[in-house]
Amino acid sequence: MGKSKQKRGDKRPVPPRKRPVIEAGLTSIIIPVHNRVELTRLCIETIRECTPEDSYELVVIDNGSTDATPEYLTGTGAHVIRFPENRGIAVAWNAGIREAKGRYLVFLHNDVLVSPGWLEAILRPFGDRRVACACPSFMESQLKLDFPKLAVDFSQILPAYWPGSLTPFCFAISRREIHRIGPFDEALTQGPYADYDLLFRLAKADAPPVVVSNVLVHHFWGQTAVAIPEFYGENDERDWLYFRKKWNLPPMERKSEDPDFIDRVRGMDRVVVPTGPPDYRVEIEKRVAPTKPTRIVACVSFYNDMKLLPGCMETLDGVDEIVLIDGAYAGFPHEVPWSTDGSLEWIKELQRVDPRIRLIECERAWEDEVKKRSAYFAGGDGDWCLVIDSDERLVGNEANHMERLKEYLAVYPFDCVLLDVETRPSTTPMERYARIYRHLPGLRYETTHFNVVADGKKVTLDAMWSGRTAVYRGLFIVHLKQDRGSARLGDSWRYYQEMAMREVEALKREIVACWSDPDRRFERLALVQIYQTQVKLLDKERAERIALDPKYLSFHLDTSGGYV
Repeated sequence: MGKSKQKRGDKRPVPPRKRPVIEAGLTSIIIPVHNRVELTRLCIETIRECTPEDSYELVVIDNGSTDATPEYLTGTGAHVIRFPENRGIAVAWNAGIREAKGRYLVFLHNDVLVSPGWLEAILRPFGDRRVACACPSFMESQLKLDFPKLAVDFSQILPAYWPGSLTPFCFAISRREIHRIGPFDEALTQGPYADYDLLFRLAKADAPPVVVSNVLVHHFWGQTAVAIPEFYGENDERDWLYFRKKWNLPPMERKSEDPDFIDRVRGMDRVVVPTGPPDYRVEIEKRVAPTKPTRIVACVSFYNDMKLLPGCMETLDGVDEIVLIDGAYAGFPHEVPWSTDGSLEWIKELQRVDPRIRLIECERAWEDEVKKRSAYFAGGDGDWCLVIDSDERLVGNEANHMERLKEYLAVYPFDCVLLDVETRPSTTPMERYARIYRHLPGLRYETTHFNVVADGKKVTLDAMWSGRTAVYRGLFIVHLKQDRGSARLGDSWRYYQEMAMREVEALKREIVACWSDPDRRFERLALVQIYQTQVKLLDKERAERIALDPKYLSFHLDTSGGYV
């Protein structure tokens, strides 16, 4: 008989070992490393400082390091597995699983800083047997903020966990679940798809990850990957084709071909890594509870929406004030600029029993949607503004969701928060938008739905990885897609196209202004995302004209209806 054809991923298999005795009270922290000894040292030092000594074992897989990593690991007391060459993240993770003795397995990248109480927090959800995988809240990129203070503040938030996505640089999974869905796919070698594959398998097993509210870790994004040229090169393309075929995904562009993503990879070299671990003790000793309660104003836009508005209002229990703003826009099809369907009378009647409600009436049509939406922020008296429309519903993942949001905002360091938005009925996946804004002086919109500023300061940077904003998963918004009639829908489409055409030129000037400034790189990438969203409102002919016009930068436009 001839040799059987060797399957991809079977090359140089790891020899089987005798399975270790599992210790119920132990957690195994599994860390794959490849060079960057300074990151590994920093990571292990923060683990030792922030984790009870008898609660975990450390399993480190040295994936062919050629720097001082082997010598450093010898003195750490960790159980070390060494490979003579870099065999990829999936092989390393599986090797760690075979050697680990813990009931729960925590997979950690060596470019992560943990914080006090981190392990206890991400293991707490496993008290619910429906939970198979848990991840922390996180920050990425540069460590510019006072991370020790922020991490300690987060640890004081009431513990909660919500459905979310996988954070591949730090996640916990039960050994029971690994046995159920199987080990990592070793055919996925260097590229960033082994974690996506795990996420798909968890979803297939009806066991999606949960995100824990009261723990914060910091990720020095991609600092190990940047030292591996093949990570985003040839292996990335090969892994992507294999991954697409395995999960029967439609043709789409892989991340490493996206110019924005490439720019992020280039930015990895500029990340500054501290020389020592954060000092959390000072912050723990001096922390005091906030004395002033956080106030939230819900800002609601409507126009002849009596059928939808009551349902929206019912979801706003727990907010401190509700500002309702009425009116149509100049150029938008309407008979009169103010509502005539009884919604104004209904609101005025409701004001008699609900002192939270403030109504901004319309005497003439708003100049445009930007002006109307900016009026949101002048109407309320609160610390934060929650933006929601009458055809939307605010949905919490637990009964006291508004109290938890206020706790979160009390320690949140940035000026806007992203929420997931699900359109129903729709076949598109859940989208993500900035919907909660710190109530700063001069807060206003510069473009429709996006680009919020306050006294010249950019507030909206819709890019989680910029280190300037984050997704809050305790709430999400449901947008009800309504059939308003073909004639009105056509007029509405033309109105939004005209507005998008006016705004793309202004956006382009902003993007060009910060194009060559490294300190404004994240701002530029966020503006490019806004630009692309505006272009998606245009018809194919207009979008192609913008992309081809030498006055415009193309910004990797995809006129087929979407972009990755």
